[in-house]
Amino acid sequence: MTNSDEEVVKLKLTRDEKSKKQEKCEEDITSKMQTIDGLKEEIIKIGVKKDKVKEDIDEITNKLWDEYELTPNGSGEFKKPVNVQETTKNVNTLRNKIKDLGNVNVNSIEEYKEVSKRYDFMCEQRLDIENTMAKLRTVIRRNDRYNEKTVYKEI
Repeated sequence: MTNSDEEVVKLKLTRDEKSKKQEKCEEDITSKMQTIDGLKEEIIKIGVKKDKVKEDIDEITNKLWDEYELTPNGSGEFKKPVNVQETTKNVNTLRNKIKDLGNVNVNSIEEYKEVSKRYDFMCEQRLDIENTMAKLRTVIRRNDRYNEKTVYKEI
């Protein structure tokens, strides 16, 4: 073999090594992108759960205000009654008297429940759409890489 043939062989080996390194890097990038996509999905799920917890806290706070006209900070001032049964009986009596006054827009509670269910459904739909978009982006990236490889081979 001549000197130029040896150089060609060395260059081919170098090229093969670099190609393998590049493929490994691309695999690492793909793996990391999948991890990132998974983490994004988890962030979205946690955000939805956080919103639900905030709604629950608001609901409890509103119930505390509606039933006892107390705020969370103001409720700590009251001590537990000595005779719980008698107090419960008095509370029930008062509630019955309030019921006798009549309902104020009872439909608003049902409307709220329907809107809340719809909101939860829409949040789930949004999560599904975002997950699908992330999967589509991954497929598009893979397709782009495949097209780039085939175009380079043709050139």
